[in-house]
Amino acid sequence: MDAVQRHVHVWLETVREAGHLVVVPYAQSMRDSLLGFRLNADCKGAGGVSRISQQGQLSLSAGRAARLAQLSFGSAEQMQFGIEITVRSDGQDAGVYRFDFPAR
Repeated sequence: MDAVQRHVHVWLETVREAGHLVVVPYAQSMRDSLLGFRLNADCKGAGGVSRISQQGQLSLSAGRAARLAQLSFGSAEQMQFGIEITVRSDGQDAGVYRFDFPAR
C-alpha cells in the first residue's frame, strides 16, 4: 500500500428507516486533499438487479469525514447489496473499496 492509499479511509454507515435501507458512504483523509470518487451500487433480489452510479469531487480537510452520497434501497428479504467506491486523491489512485451485505 503506497502513501496515497494510507492517508484516505472510506467506510459506510447504514440505517433502516421506514422499510428502507439507507446507506451513507464517507471518506476521510489524513491531510487536506482533493478527492475524486466513483460509486457503483447494485441491489439484487427476486425481481432482478438495480444499479446506481454516481461520481463527484470534493475537498477534504485533514482529519474530517465527508459524506460522499446517500443511497436508499427497499429492504425486502433476500436482497443482496454491493457498493464499490473508487477514489483518487490529488490526481493519484487512492484505492477501490468494496462492500457487500444482505438487506437484513
